[in-house]
Amino acid sequence: MTRFIVFSAFWLALSQGQAITLNVAGGTWQQVVNGYRAGDDLNDRYESDRGQTQLTIDNSINRWQLKVRRTAINWPDDVVLEIRRTSDGTDSGTPPTGGETYIEITTWDTILFSGEGNRSDIDLQFRMRGISVELGIKDYFTEITYTVEEH
Repeated sequence: MTRFIVFSAFWLALSQGQAITLNVAGGTWQQVVNGYRAGDDLNDRYESDRGQTQLTIDNSINRWQLKVRRTAINWPDDVVLEIRRTSDGTDSGTPPTGGETYIEITTWDTILFSGEGNRSDIDLQFRMRGISVELGIKDYFTEITYTVEEH
């Protein structure tokens, strides 16, 4: 049995005048991969639930963008971790734009989507691809960092 564990963390950026806040809920995804014998079939992709992680952005009256990156604690180079936005969330702000299709989460900040004002319960989904029997039986970990910046 091999496990892939994705942890979510967050970082917030300060805007001029007030502090925008970012809250992350439901942040850990654990995917167990079985079948590491010759002739076993492995899925080429594994997806989390559509609302695996929920983000809430508060104290914002301006436009903002949400960036995402990962820190490879113990993550194989050949396994690609991707993320997408699966809902607009709710609240008084403008619904987010972008992020509806999967993008790769790299070790560099990448813009996932942008919006304006407060938004609650924006759902995110993860996908892994590139899993192979060559990885071996082991636990793999990575941490996801979200950054919201007003502009």
